[in-house]
Amino acid sequence: MNQLYKLYKNIEQYIAKVMFVLTIIFISLFAITIQYLQVEGGLERLPFSQVIINLLFILSPIFFLERLLFFIICHKKKYVAHFFIALIPPLRLAARRCDDKEYIW
Repeated sequence: MNQLYKLYKNIEQYIAKVMFVLTIIFISLFAITIQYLQVEGGLERLPFSQVIINLLFILSPIFFLERLLFFIICHKKKYVAHFFIALIPPLRLAARRCDDKEYIW
């Protein structure tokens, strides 16, 4: 397990950057979808609506798996926080690194 932790620490800065970009993409796509849902017949008028919905469904498990990996390797005690970060991807922007409390991403 110690080797896995060292490996995770080595790639954590890259994972954090990728997850930051994925979070921004998720928030943008989700905002576009919500905006079009508020208009009658909005999703039918939204270009590439099925692609956007599919991307949202593809991105969601990525956030869950990243948080699960973080939870298993880093042994953090905040179970509820990890659950909500995995459940609500925009919260990933505020998630801390494994050992370095100074950095968010």
